[in-house]
Order: sequence, then C-alpha cells, then structure tokens
Amino acid sequence: MNEESNSTHGMKQDQNTIEILTAKIIPTSHYFDARFDHLKYQLDELVGNILKLL
Repeated sequence: MNEESNSTHGMKQDQNTIEILTAKIIPTSHYFDARFDHLKYQLDELVGNILKLL
C-alpha cells in the first residue's frame, strides 16, 4: 500500500525526482534575467531608431 501511494504511473516520487522535475519545468531566474536583458536591449534599439527619425 505504501509503495502504491508513492508511485504514479510506475514512477516513484522521491525527493530527488521531485527536485529534478521542478528544475526542468520551472524556469530559473537566470532565464528570466536573460530574457529581460534582451527585451531591454530591443526597447533601447527601438527608442534609438525612433529618435533618429525625428
């Protein structure tokens, strides 16, 4: 019974498995930092191009 409650579709859910799944599913803060840096760069380029047109 205990083994059955800790198993989902034949996969045991120990702490290590949960940590690995969490790390693969939830993006890290490094990912968000990189995306926001890229967005800031794009916005700066856009503003620069708009100012050149004026």
